[in-house]
Amino acid sequence: MAGKELCLCVPSCTKALGRVQRERHRKRVQAALLTATEKQYEAFPSTILRSPRKQNFQPDQDLRRRISLYFARIYDRDAAEIRNLIPLTMTRWGKVRIANGGDKIRARCAVSLAQALSIRDSSFIRVRLIYSFFEVT
Repeated sequence: MAGKELCLCVPSCTKALGRVQRERHRKRVQAALLTATEKQYEAFPSTILRSPRKQNFQPDQDLRRRISLYFARIYDRDAAEIRNLIPLTMTRWGKVRIANGGDKIRARCAVSLAQALSIRDSSFIRVRLIYSFFEVT
């Protein structure tokens, strides 16, 4: 295997790769590994929840209403029906990471007020719809 070495990015990895391939592979594997403060659910393999975490978070009525309105649109159900399914106590995560080297997203609850004022808020997305009317002949 001239020019190829074992990767060893994790103890169980035995891929024989060239230098550039080995570095790309190592980054992909490392991005897939979870840290001690992260949680990944089998039902959502592309989403990794990250600390800070509040185990017994109790959302107020306004937040419960907004959550139910969101899921009512997604699942085409009545908001009141969805609101009854939302638990009174839940776990709140402050950050999320997209698996396999994707973006890291921070919620407002994950930063102090001083930090929030000094960093860019990437939770807002501007959408502009452009309508075109074509004459069909």
